[in-house]
Order: sequence, then C-alpha cells, then structure tokens
Amino acid sequence: MIAAWGTGPMKEEHWATLVRARAIENTMWTVAVGQAPNPEARDGFGIGRSMLVDPIGVVRADLGPAGAIQVVEIDPAETERVRATLPSLEHRRQDIYRAMPNAEVRES
Repeated sequence: MIAAWGTGPMKEEHWATLVRARAIENTMWTVAVGQAPNPEARDGFGIGRSMLVDPIGVVRADLGPAGAIQVVEIDPAETERVRATLPSLEHRRQDIYRAMPNAEVRES
C-alpha cells in the first residue's frame, strides 16, 4: 500500500495500527510506503513510517519519519506457516458477495 498519510495527533499510531491490521486480517506480508514529511510544506504533510509487516502482524522494518530505503527479504514460507495457524482466509464466504461486472476474482 502507498499512502500520503496526513499529519496530526496520533496519526503515526493510527498508520502503524492499520498497517498491522491489514497484514493480520489478510495473513500476508504487507509493505506500506508512507510519504515522508516535507519540511518546506506549511503542514509538513506526510508522516513517513514506511514499514514491512509480516503475516502475523510483527513489524519487521519501520523506516521512521525521514525519507529512507531499506532492502528486506520476505520469506514466503512464513506466510504458509501463519495461514496454517490462523486460517482466517479459509472462512471467507465468496458466495455472499455480489459479482461485479468485468471483475476478476483472484485467490491469494
């Protein structure tokens, strides 16, 4: 996910919580790229905090508020281990969703 998450009270904590929630509910590695603050902008828009979260919700990398680059290896076997322990995706009820015209259904 890529975001220009706005600044404000508790915004960094909201971002980190929501990124971890997406990783947990989908039991997948989640790479979240946050726009770093611009010191020349009046509101400094952006909080940074790009992060990598594993399928169980553990933050494996958090780049903080400044612009940064980090290379991290993702272990696909970890996804399988977590999904065997937490099979939430198996509980989806695809039969209750209305099919959208021209929509592709992708299995993860």
